[in-house]
Amino acid sequence: MAPLSASADIERLGGRIEAEYWDEIITFPTLKSAIKADIKGDLATVTLTQTFLNPTDAPLHARYLFPLNKDAAVFAMTMKTGDTVITAKSRTKERARREYNRAKKSGRNAALLEQHRPNMFTQKVANLMPGQPIEVMLKYVQTVPKIDGAYNLVVPLVVGPRFTPRVVTPAK
Repeated sequence: MAPLSASADIERLGGRIEAEYWDEIITFPTLKSAIKADIKGDLATVTLTQTFLNPTDAPLHARYLFPLNKDAAVFAMTMKTGDTVITAKSRTKERARREYNRAKKSGRNAALLEQHRPNMFTQKVANLMPGQPIEVMLKYVQTVPKIDGAYNLVVPLVVGPRFTPRVVTPAK
């Protein structure tokens, strides 16, 4: 794979945390990434663990962006920062947003996982303290397709560009 050289390439990377800081979008540095796959026949259980750092001098609200195989099913997610461990729980969209906003307002660490399309997820993360590592662990299962007689597991780490048509409102 060729090294990334253009900002457009950086925009497509998944598995990153970004936040607004002084009217600018910054990407947290990745300290470590680890992928563990347990494959049994045509089914893989994958654990993706990534560690980031809030490089600023301020607590920030951020978002963790990550791609998945379109057939993957997330079954566990945790986020650790400092002494706090946040474990994902399934909720209705409305309840999850309410709980996230309540925790965010009160100054506690909080996370809200949302699926945007079959292979793209973001997790909003509130109150990330400066200088502290943030470890995100994601567990999911996916099928492993057989191609030309061999199984082929792909763990996506890049979000490809997607055409989104602009909505034009007709003049009255």
